[in-house]
Amino acid sequence: MKLTYFTALAISSLLTVGTVTLASHVQFAQANPCAAAVNPCAGANPCASANPNPCAGANPCASVNPCASANPCASANPCASANPCASANPCAGAATAIAAKTGSFEGVAHSTLGIATLVEENGKRYLEFDQAFRSDNGPDLFVLLHKQAVPQTYRRDQFVNLGDLQSVEGSQRYEIPDDVSIEDFKSAVIWCRQFNVTFGYATF
Repeated sequence: MKLTYFTALAISSLLTVGTVTLASHVQFAQANPCAAAVNPCAGANPCASANPNPCAGANPCASVNPCASANPCASANPCASANPCASANPCAGAATAIAAKTGSFEGVAHSTLGIATLVEENGKRYLEFDQAFRSDNGPDLFVLLHKQAVPQTYRRDQFVNLGDLQSVEGSQRYEIPDDVSIEDFKSAVIWCRQFNVTFGYATF
């Protein structure tokens, strides 16, 4: 009987100790709030990978500078290659003669060919014969401007003498005095003064 009591007591003690030990172990495992991975700051730092800084990679002036590649003066200077005075200056080629009047020679006492032209160049006036000009040779030949379209008489008030005939063939030029009004003259004449003979004339 005593053995049975002590045996039951021992079993009861062991059960009590085990229960206390188990209860203590279970209570330790569930009551530590910091043991679980519930740290709200561990992986949720909003600034770590979701940086909302608008200036970090979106500098609007870095590649959109309107003056960097779109300077309108860099390649579109209208005066750089389109200067209208560079190649279109109407005064640049003023050495070219401007024709005023022209006429073809006709022979009278002698065969006379070619074209006579009144020209203006650099403020001067000239009577020019072209390369095709031909006339017979003779004594005392002069080149005249005559007021008659077909010269008939040679009074002093009817013509102006431009000088000796330079050559009986080819192009040549005779300067007209500044005080002569070419509008008053109707023809160019090859005249033999010695015999008062018209070799040929060109009516303007």
